This record gives sequence, C-alpha cells and structure tokens, in this order.
Amino acid sequence: MLQPVEQEIWQLLEPGVDELGLRVVRVRFAGGEHSGTLQVMIEPKETTRDNMISATVDQCAEVSRMASALLDVEDVIQSRYNLEISSTGMERPLITDADFEEYTGARVKVQMAVPFDNRRKFVGVLKGLNEGEVTIEMDEDGTEVKLPYEQIKYAHLFFTDEDMRKIINRIEG
Repeated sequence: MLQPVEQEIWQLLEPGVDELGLRVVRVRFAGGEHSGTLQVMIEPKETTRDNMISATVDQCAEVSRMASALLDVEDVIQSRYNLEISSTGMERPLITDADFEEYTGARVKVQMAVPFDNRRKFVGVLKGLNEGEVTIEMDEDGTEVKLPYEQIKYAHLFFTDEDMRKIINRIEG
C-alpha cells in the first residue's frame, strides 16, 4: 500500500520518531513533478485499541523539526513539498500487518483499489489478517468477507453514531 518513496521516508524517520516515544502510523506523499505534500501521521508508542492516545501538538512539532532536518540532508524528495505532521485522530488508519492485528475486534471501514464482489467499500468488525486476506464481519448482514490485503486502497477505524454516544457517555462518567 506504500509507494517506494513513502517506504523510504518511513524507514528514514522511524528511528528518530521511536526515540521520541512515538511511532510512525502512516506516510503519504501526494504531488506532481514540481511540488507536493508529505503527510506523516504519528502516535505515542503506548497507544492500543483499548488505550487510544493521540500525539500532542508539541510532539508533532518536534517530529516536524526532526523530519525536516533529516529529509533536507537525505534529499529523498527531489521536488518542493510541504511537510505535514499529524496525530491519528479517532478514525485511525490501518496500514501495517501489526495494525490489523492490534485492532482485531474493532469496527473498520475498508475501501478497495478495485471492486471486490461488485463493491469497493466494506464496513464491519475486523476479524483478522491471515495469509494475505483481511476478514471482516459485515455490519449489514453479519456475513464474513475475506478481502485481498494487497488490493486494499485504504482502511481505518470506523465509529457509528451509537459508538460515539457510548464513548461520550463513558467519558462523562
């Protein structure tokens, strides 16, 4: 799911981000020949499915300074670009195998790069990743669908209005 330049940037930034007690969640580069945008999403290492912690503004700023210096020295991107560092937010993307394992049991939304069973979007409970297939129990009818991991364009945590009410009620005590 990563372009070669995104993979290279991920590997370049990961050790420094790790030293700050954070982890890289996503690297995305979008742009043309003359300019682009590099988005790097981070979260604290202790973030789990049951303990969703976001990176602070100060942590994002620190990663931005570190990433900017590294990228200037390594010159990975030849064109002009804007660097954006952000926290994951509620609808955290699922990128790596470890993400799919950590968030097994969570509600997710998956968009396929090509249609699968005549559709591209799937919403349901993530049952796991096994042998190159992501299994989802569909919200609409409870059936399980096995999606080819390599054909996933985008996957992220997904919250219904009811899920959000439960979260708010839990926070308010």
